[in-house]
Amino acid sequence: MSAQTQSIYGYYSKPEQAVPEYDPGIVDVPCPACGVADFTLANVRTISLMGLGDNKSYFYRVHRACHDAMTPEQHGALDGLLIDAIYSARNVN
Repeated sequence: MSAQTQSIYGYYSKPEQAVPEYDPGIVDVPCPACGVADFTLANVRTISLMGLGDNKSYFYRVHRACHDAMTPEQHGALDGLLIDAIYSARNVN
């Protein structure tokens, strides 16, 4: 997986996991909506994703204000871009 893609999302490999297998944290991680890396616990929202037929559960973090300003269509487009990037990176490696 590319370092850029890996730094934006985290994932759980098994349904019973309480701690993610990979978590990029909130320090120096860019918001996929605006590109700014200034997350705090007060301004972050975590979004969960799962691809069809996948056994991993993915998540990414976005600024609350960025997420709130987006339309449902923009939410779907951002989710789709990240899922596409995840699967593209998996197919390269």
